[in-house]
Amino acid sequence: MYADFYNRIINHVFKCSILILKVVLIGAGVLVGLRLFVVDVYRIPSDSMNDKLEVGDFIVANKLKFSLFSSFFSYFGYDSAPQNGEILVFRNSLVGNTLFVKRCVGTPNQMFSMKRGVVYINGIAQEESSTVKQLYFVWYNDLGAVKGDLFQSGKSIGYISLNKYFTMEMNVGEKSALIKQGNVDSITIVNKLNERESQLLNRPEQAESVQNVGEFRIPFRGLEISLDTNLSEVYLQAIKQFEGVEVLVNNGKYYLDGQQAKHYIFKYNYYFMLGDNRDDSYDSRFYGIIPKHLLVASYINKI
Repeated sequence: MYADFYNRIINHVFKCSILILKVVLIGAGVLVGLRLFVVDVYRIPSDSMNDKLEVGDFIVANKLKFSLFSSFFSYFGYDSAPQNGEILVFRNSLVGNTLFVKRCVGTPNQMFSMKRGVVYINGIAQEESSTVKQLYFVWYNDLGAVKGDLFQSGKSIGYISLNKYFTMEMNVGEKSALIKQGNVDSITIVNKLNERESQLLNRPEQAESVQNVGEFRIPFRGLEISLDTNLSEVYLQAIKQFEGVEVLVNNGKYYLDGQQAKHYIFKYNYYFMLGDNRDDSYDSRFYGIIPKHLLVASYINKI
C-alpha cells in the first residue's frame, strides 16, 4: 500500500519535471528564435550617436525588418526598406565585421550631398533630427545676455573671438532654443574645410571630409554607371569592397575581374549613414556607403 503511494508520488514528480523541462526548452527556443529573427538587444559602443544615444546605452532593435522573412511579410504590406532618419544597426565588413549604430540619411536612387555640414537630398536641404549635434559659430551683440541664456540650459561657451562670436557644440534642439531667446545675431555651422580657425577646432585628418560630400546618386540594384575618369570614388570603393569585383585601373581604362569594361551595373541597394554627433563620428563620410545585405536591425527604443 505504501509502496503504491510512493510510486504514484514519484511518477507525479517525474511528470511535473518533464512538463517543466518542456516549458523551459520551449521558452528558450522561443527566446532564441525571437533574438535571431525578430528583436535583439544591442549596446552602444561609442558616442557617435550623442545626444540621442550615449555610450553604454542598451537598445532594442527590430531584426525582422532585415531577416529572411522580410520578403514574405512584404506581401502583407510590411515595408522593410529603410527610410531617411531611421536609426539602423549594421555590420561593417571593412572594420572586422563590427556592429555599428548610425542614422540613415540617404537611400537608393537619391541624389546625396553635404555642404558645410548640411545634408541635401535631391538638391533640397534636409530638416534633421533635433538630436543631431555639431560645432557652431554663435554671433552675438551682448555676450552677457547670451551667457545668461546658456547658464539656464547648463551649456558652456567654447572658443571666444574678438569678432563677436564664440564656438559651441550643440544639437538642433538646443540651437533652436538659443535662437528663440533673441540674444544672438546668427548661428552657423563651423566649416571644417576652410574656416581660418579650423586648425584650432578639428583634427587635421578630418578637415577635408567631415563637412562636405560631393553630390552623387546613391546606387540601387540595377543602376548602370559609366567607367571613366569621372567615376566617383564612392562608387569605386563600393564595387571593390561589397560587389565582389576585382577592379584594376590602367591608363584610364577599367578592368573588372580581368576583363576591360566601360560600364557597370550595381548588384545591391546602398545607404548613406551618419552619426548624430557629426564632429565625432566614424561613418559613411569615411568608409563609404553600406549595402542592404549588411543591415541587421532597425532601432525601436532605449532600455
